[in-house]
Amino acid sequence: MNRHVQVVGGCGGAGSSMVAIALSILAERLGTSVVLIDLDTHRGDLAGGLGSPGARTIADLPAVQSSLTAQHLRAASVTHPAGFALIPGAPANASLDRVSLARAMMGVDDAPPMIIDAGSGLSPVASALRDDCRTVLVSPTDSAGCRISRRTAAALELTSDRARLVVNRGARPEALRPGLIARAHGLEIAALLPHAPSEACGIVDGIPRNGRRARILRTLDGLARDIFGSVDG
Repeated sequence: MNRHVQVVGGCGGAGSSMVAIALSILAERLGTSVVLIDLDTHRGDLAGGLGSPGARTIADLPAVQSSLTAQHLRAASVTHPAGFALIPGAPANASLDRVSLARAMMGVDDAPPMIIDAGSGLSPVASALRDDCRTVLVSPTDSAGCRISRRTAAALELTSDRARLVVNRGARPEALRPGLIARAHGLEIAALLPHAPSEACGIVDGIPRNGRRARILRTLDGLARDIFGSVDG
């Protein structure tokens, strides 16, 4: 169950795609080779943000879904500049059954750890995967967004034993107190992201900052270690 992670935006614009990419970068730095899979039903354009040509996408996988293997996942992926594998989404393919595909992916025994960008809100993918992998829920700090995010957490029945809450201060201008956000969700905050828009854009564009300037990555490092461990074990 804990080999794979889905990242869910509590509401639209919370920054879940940025967090999914950041966790993939950090996992690679920790020595864990992961595959980031774009299953965002509405947007689904992580590869576009990274400047990837998108010749291969998740739309290539249904043809082999009944016998899906790690090799199929590798064949459908492109390589992110940070070294991890990315399977781009197919936002123009409305007929793609992402739920059955996601479930098939969970059944690949020899697959590397997967980070699923499951989109925002109570998406069909997020609902389908909540019992098969850990959930990282990303909430903004404004009152309206927090209310929607709280409803998402309740609908997914997220609990502290299988979910982590990331609060993104950079998503919206209004800022509720972190303690209030944590109580509203019934989850402890695993990472409180700073307002760092240029760094967030760099992560999404595939040119993450390093060193002391990498405030978002430093803040998420503890969560990445909790999920993936470290090279030193």
